[in-house]
Amino acid sequence: MAEGVQGSRPRARGWLGSAGVVVATLLSACGSGTPAPRGFGSRLLVPTRDRTVSFTGVANGIATYQTSTGGGFANWQLDLATGEVQPRDSPDGGSGQTGFSCQQTGVNDVSSVSLIVTNLETGQQSLVYGVAQVWVCPTDANPILTVVRFDATGARTLWSGPPDQLQMVPLPVTLAVEFPIILSGDAVTVFAGVDPNAVGIYSIDLQTFAVTELIPPTLGSGAWASGATGTGPLASSTVRLPPDATPTALQIFPDHHLVYERTMSDGATIVFAGPMTSGPATELALFEIAPTGQILTFPQFFTSTKANVLLTAYQYQDPYDPTQPAPASLFVWDDAHAQLLACALPELIDQVGVASPDGTQLVLGAPLAKNRDDTGIAVGTTVLASTPSAPVTAGCQVFGRDHVNFAGYSLTGDSVFWLIDQDTLWTASGDGSDARQIGTGEIVDPHFAVGTELEMFLSGDLVWVDATDPSNTVHDIAVSTFGDVFDIGATTRASEGPWLITGYDLSGQDGTGSLALFNRNDLGRTQKISPEVASFEVGKAGPTPAGALPTLDVVYLVRGRNPSPQDGIWVATIDEATLGN
Repeated sequence: MAEGVQGSRPRARGWLGSAGVVVATLLSACGSGTPAPRGFGSRLLVPTRDRTVSFTGVANGIATYQTSTGGGFANWQLDLATGEVQPRDSPDGGSGQTGFSCQQTGVNDVSSVSLIVTNLETGQQSLVYGVAQVWVCPTDANPILTVVRFDATGARTLWSGPPDQLQMVPLPVTLAVEFPIILSGDAVTVFAGVDPNAVGIYSIDLQTFAVTELIPPTLGSGAWASGATGTGPLASSTVRLPPDATPTALQIFPDHHLVYERTMSDGATIVFAGPMTSGPATELALFEIAPTGQILTFPQFFTSTKANVLLTAYQYQDPYDPTQPAPASLFVWDDAHAQLLACALPELIDQVGVASPDGTQLVLGAPLAKNRDDTGIAVGTTVLASTPSAPVTAGCQVFGRDHVNFAGYSLTGDSVFWLIDQDTLWTASGDGSDARQIGTGEIVDPHFAVGTELEMFLSGDLVWVDATDPSNTVHDIAVSTFGDVFDIGATTRASEGPWLITGYDLSGQDGTGSLALFNRNDLGRTQKISPEVASFEVGKAGPTPAGALPTLDVVYLVRGRNPSPQDGIWVATIDEATLGN
């Protein structure tokens, strides 16, 4: 097992604890002369002994996987009900192709062929000149091409129609750049304006080509957002176009809420959010970008698990000097509550993280991939950012500067954890207070599985520790694990604890182990799914009714020590009725 966790009773690697007793009992069922028993209605779908099979996903009754072709890879999809296998690269599953391809070539000017549209079924090609960007490539269901083209003066114009019968679409505004802010199936959001020096943001319907103004060129009612530190007057006659290849504040939220930059009347650049449908102003100023400053990372969304809340984060540095590490500023925009968090950072951190379940906090920055310790493990600084709408005091708190490689929240959001140098686990309250070290060891993928129970792989074994237990006692689940752990949850039978699926007892000789369903509170109820498993993947079989546990498809690859008709891709189905029975 593991060498031990600080605060737990000492353990030697050969001591297995309660999980070891269960595993030994399960292994006694394996036999080499007769087909091994496999649980939960397991069915062999694809006989194979191909060692290159690699599962890429399971969902809604379909499994996807990849095989090596000796120089490349082939992608496949498997219907779990019928066992039918189709190549994923061919839409109709046969040798023919359907649909269209749009291939840009040459340079974007009126003197060269810049787009070739090919009907993949007939091979017929259409040549379209001067294409700056393709917005819609034809399909079988909608054989219409929509593109932005340069005219003889270099202006950008919109064209649409069958590839060989394109017509220019008259617009009440002129496109400022050819690329869209966002392109969906129904509409495109673009920078445009009547005057090239007065740019706004507009939505164009891709069916009717109706144009709707989202952000006008001239700032109407503007105000500094709650949490912003700026105080100056706000006057602007144009939205600022994003600079090429430089991180920008541009971000789009649902319902056409955007974050963007404006050039102010005094020449300053200020980041805004809008349009706001309530409050004192239609556009809210967030922070200023100084002439010597720069946004350092492209923004991204962080989504809560229990609330319809999106957060986006920006890191900014002034003066900007790419050759010198320097303090930075962090801005977190909470669009749902129209509030900004602004705080100082000791250094640039990685733009990855996770939002709290209620969407009011971020654990941001672990790991910073460009920094690595002596063993090559990615490490960085982690920050707990609490927005003004959080149930704790707003602000930023730094954890494990330069050494964190994993961090996250409990399921309820009242606890956080972080892993330092991949061997020291810490936890704290949801506001960052009461921080304490849980333990040390070879720790991989720590996460709160249920309540205050921190589940992790410890020296290759699956264990859990109660984050509120001052003794830090280690509770064993499975030994010599492989693959991921899939935490299912508890059934409606109150006497049962949560269930999980994982692989265990991995053999170093043949690279296979056993796959089982474990009950976290009663390992004596563990049920084997299959021995001789090389790899596996778990996914929902379909939508889950409210208040119920999901029905799961467990797809796994069996490879016996010797060739056998049992070798291949199998599927088992687990639902609430079969758990523990």
